[in-house]
Amino acid sequence: MLINDQCNWDEEINLRFLQRWISRAGSRPLDPCLIPSTFSGPLSTLNIPRYSKQISKLLPMLLSYSSQWRSLDITLYPSTPFTSDTYTRLVSLVKLTATMLLPQVPFIMTTFRDAPALREVSLASLGPLQSILLPWIQLTHLNLAKISVPKSLEILKQTPNLEVLDIFPQPSASPSCELTIAHLHTFTFRGCHYTLLDRLTLPSLRTLQLYGLRSDGVPRLLEMGIRSSWSPRAISLDTMGQETSTLCLRNSKKEHFSLLIELLSSDDQFLPALCEITIKSPTEISLPAVADMLVSRWRGHREGVAKLKSFHLAFSHSTEITASAFHELTSRVRLLLDQGLDIQVTLIK
Repeated sequence: MLINDQCNWDEEINLRFLQRWISRAGSRPLDPCLIPSTFSGPLSTLNIPRYSKQISKLLPMLLSYSSQWRSLDITLYPSTPFTSDTYTRLVSLVKLTATMLLPQVPFIMTTFRDAPALREVSLASLGPLQSILLPWIQLTHLNLAKISVPKSLEILKQTPNLEVLDIFPQPSASPSCELTIAHLHTFTFRGCHYTLLDRLTLPSLRTLQLYGLRSDGVPRLLEMGIRSSWSPRAISLDTMGQETSTLCLRNSKKEHFSLLIELLSSDDQFLPALCEITIKSPTEISLPAVADMLVSRWRGHREGVAKLKSFHLAFSHSTEITASAFHELTSRVRLLLDQGLDIQVTLIK
C-alpha cells in the first residue's frame, strides 16, 4: 500500500476515502509504505515542510490500524508525530524500513520499541542512536545504509541474534572495538569504506555477497576470513574485476594468482564447501574454462569438495566473448542442465 504526498491530505474527503478503502481489508495484514513523491531525486528537491505536514495528517488515521501492520516502509522527519505514548502496540509488525530525513536534527522515535514480532529492520541515514528505540535483541535481519562505522558497530552490539546483515557504511574514522556475531550466516558488503571489516568476526558465515569491492579492500576482507575461519557455501561477486574477485576468495596475501575459474576447477583446498556461485559484470572471463570448471565441480568426484548446485553468470556488452565460445559453453553444459545443475548465463543490457 503506497501512500505519498502527491494527494492533498488536508482535504477531509481524501482522508475519508483512504480510511474507507483500508477498512475493506478487514482484519487482514497491512503493508503501508509512506514516502515522499520526490524521494527518488536529490534531497534539495524535496519539499520537506509539505511532506512533514502531509504525514502529520495521515498518521493518526493510519495508526488506528497499526495492530494489523505486517511491514512498514516510512521516511521520517524530526517533526513526525510518532511516539508509543500515543499509539497502540505493534503486535503484528515483522519488518520495518525507515529512512531519516535531516538526521542531524535530534529527535526520539519510541513507537517501535514494543513490537514483539519485529525481526527485520532496514535503516538509512540514522542520526544519534537514541533517536530510534527498537527491540534490537530480537532482530535476525538488518540492513544499514549511510550510517557511520562506529554507529553501525554500536547497533550490531545490541543484535546478538542477527543472522543476515546487509551494510553500506558511510565514511568514518576507524573504531576501536571488535565484535563477533556468532549466528550471522549471510553477509552483504557494499561500497569501499572498509574499516568495518577490520572489526568483525563471523564464524558461522555461509553466504558472502560483495558489491563493488576494490583491490585495496581485499587484505581486510581476507583478514576477516582468517579470523572467522569461514568456508562459504555461496558467493556473489558484483561489479568487480576478475583479479579482485580471485583475491577476495583465496585465503592468501600473494599479489598474483591463477584465474578464479581455474582455481575452482583444480584446487581442492580452494573453497571446498562452495555450492553456489554468482558472478556479475566481470571485466573478462574465459567461457571454455567455465565449462571445464562446471564439469569438474558437478561430477569430478573430488574428495572433500562439495558438489556444485548453481552457477549464475551475468556479463555486459563490454566483456569480450565470441559467439563460438558462447556456443561451446552452451553445448558442453547442456547435459549438466539435464542432470539438474542450475546454470544461468545472461547478458546485461
